[in-house]
Amino acid sequence: MAGKGRASVNDMKRVEVQVLMEIAQQSEDNGGFYGFSRKTLAERVGVSPYRARAAIERLESEDIIEVVSRYSDDGGQLAVEDAAIVTQYICLTERGEWYLEGIRAGILVKDLIEDEVADR
Repeated sequence: MAGKGRASVNDMKRVEVQVLMEIAQQSEDNGGFYGFSRKTLAERVGVSPYRARAAIERLESEDIIEVVSRYSDDGGQLAVEDAAIVTQYICLTERGEWYLEGIRAGILVKDLIEDEVADR
């Protein structure tokens, strides 16, 4: 990682890919949306919650993932002091599925090339 708390572009791309792959895996395992906390996602990926949040925001702005907030059973009608429980869910968009497929294909090609070089 870049020094002094700043992440390089390559560092953030790596985090974005890790976050995307984790979201995809959890969505597959859970059969749909991935309900998350940024802290848990960050722990699973091995980065700070701030980097996980930045990755989520960037992936959402690029229409690769969709973040959906769902309120408790009262539909969010409780008074502010009785704030409704909000759960956030993430899912891959169609564009995100294609993007992830491209990443996985690139990883596969890289592995095949490395195996070819190792066999020489």
